[in-house]
Amino acid sequence: MCSALILASVLCLLGQAHAQDQSKDEMTAARKKRSAVMGKRRNMRNKQVRAQVIREMKEAEEEFMKAVSKRAKMKGLKMEGKWPNGRGYRLIDFDENDQPVYFQEENENAAITTAADQVRENSAYNGVTGSGVRIGLWEATGIPMVSHREYETSANDDETRVTVMDGTTVVSGHATHVAGTLIARGRDSRLLGMAPEAIISAYRVDNEISEMLANGADSADSNDLFLSNHSYGVGQGWEFNSSGWTYSGTFSDDNDPTNDFEPDFGRYAGGSELWDDVTHALPYYTVFVSAGNQRNDDPSNGDPWTRGGQTFTYDSDVHPAGDGVI
Repeated sequence: MCSALILASVLCLLGQAHAQDQSKDEMTAARKKRSAVMGKRRNMRNKQVRAQVIREMKEAEEEFMKAVSKRAKMKGLKMEGKWPNGRGYRLIDFDENDQPVYFQEENENAAITTAADQVRENSAYNGVTGSGVRIGLWEATGIPMVSHREYETSANDDETRVTVMDGTTVVSGHATHVAGTLIARGRDSRLLGMAPEAIISAYRVDNEISEMLANGADSADSNDLFLSNHSYGVGQGWEFNSSGWTYSGTFSDDNDPTNDFEPDFGRYAGGSELWDDVTHALPYYTVFVSAGNQRNDDPSNGDPWTRGGQTFTYDSDVHPAGDGVI
């Protein structure tokens, strides 16, 4: 009886290991398939060729996310949610160390850091309102609240300037905020957007590459998107939330901080290559991507911090340096 139970347990563990290996193989195959679609240089101004590329990419994206979702379920991880600091996230991949990779919402003081406020205050640019411009807005966790009063047209208070393009129904506070940064009408003058007469086509990130390929401009006289905004990115280095500090880089725990670093800072990864492939294929399409909110994320000595479920008390002599420390 005992031997039978041991054998059953061993078989169960072997089955779980096989399923995990299978899901990793599925992710690898789907990732290669996705890269291969854009690896072929094809004439995107040919409508039939472009439609074929879009179909291939959408199929590859869906296979990849299905594999990611399967692996997340095996690991007991949620595909999306909110961090303790309220920032939304979506699980989009696993790295070479089998650690989850998340897109998270990013956007801080955008109108100031892009100098849009100075353009508005300069009389030479008083006519720059974004009239006639359509902006693609991709978001990590949902869509803007399309009925927001700041998105109304100047001619009709019941008409919105935000159109949801992919059927997403989940409303995101972050998406609403970013859309306001871009096009808020200024009914409350403190909320005036960068381009208060522009319109938005809104999407969620699930099929972002195929959707960008389908909607990006390929010529100067195109009716497609000439620009899009993507205020999300992968969490890196030190992050602070209501539970304290977390660290996502390498940590050797050998009391030598020179061995600890964030390998993804400035890294040209597979996702970067895909986005470059899109803009190369569609030369009239400009993509604006978040550079991240990570600047001077520097814990102080004595601060609690976590990594991989373990909690530590920060000591700059033995722990990873802050993101702003050289």
